[in-house]
Amino acid sequence: MSRHRQIDRDLHIDQNLHIDRNRHMDHNRRAKSNPAGRLIVLTDLDDTLFHSERKREPQSTDAVAAVDADGRPLSYQSAAYQTWWSALAGMAHAIVPVTGRTSYAVADRVKVLAMTADSLSIVSHGALVLQGRDIHPLWREHLGTAPDAARKTLEAAARTIDDRFEAGACPRIHCRLLVDLDVPVYLSLKSRDTSPIDPPTLSMLSDVAREFDLKLHANQRNAALRPAYACKAAAAAFVLDRLLERTTADAVIGLGDSLSDLPFLGLGHFALTPTEGQIWHVLQESAQ
Repeated sequence: MSRHRQIDRDLHIDQNLHIDRNRHMDHNRRAKSNPAGRLIVLTDLDDTLFHSERKREPQSTDAVAAVDADGRPLSYQSAAYQTWWSALAGMAHAIVPVTGRTSYAVADRVKVLAMTADSLSIVSHGALVLQGRDIHPLWREHLGTAPDAARKTLEAAARTIDDRFEAGACPRIHCRLLVDLDVPVYLSLKSRDTSPIDPPTLSMLSDVAREFDLKLHANQRNAALRPAYACKAAAAAFVLDRLLERTTADAVIGLGDSLSDLPFLGLGHFALTPTEGQIWHVLQESAQ
């Protein structure tokens, strides 16, 4: 074979390899832009994506993740959290916050979410599903007249609680109806001083919850009576099935730190929890 023919043959092979490489790269681009399935992230916010000032390490260089009503730094995200969140957010087709925060406490105060007018979020303990800053039309349709009925029920429950306090059944606590975007979310119950809610008061609140078919959530100093539609898991299922129309090829990851997050975490294929949170501590105790 002449030298010229050898050169022509090598050039032809190289051109074919170049074409094959381009085809492979084009295939990879198409695979990334049109995947068979989507990565969907359902995530709690406080103590999952970021932590409050009191939990920061001294001399920390954490980034501001959320601010208070006056715009002052309130919560922070560590460098390590920024690393994994950036990686996860970069892969996700959809990130849906699932939080007890109100609509305005997410839209106006959380800095680590790139929310747009089309972004979906679940706020106010699952009472509201938002698209941007507004209640999603399909969620409003789903709620129907339930908010009107819940308002009457929660107000009646508040009167009953006040009557029992007046009767001296237990120490008085502060009772307030919380409403978000004109939808009743829950009846907030707090001690009027710094003392914990005592067992007699908690027992009375449990009786009221059963009487009015409400859900009671309580910790040491605060309690809440919620209507049935204020449910993170139910709202998350609605978003996955009705709004995102997930398929069997979609992968769903749930992020949360609290035992109360477990119901919505169970809707996904994987659950991720910080090692400083309640879920992890309970798992550690049960493993001993």
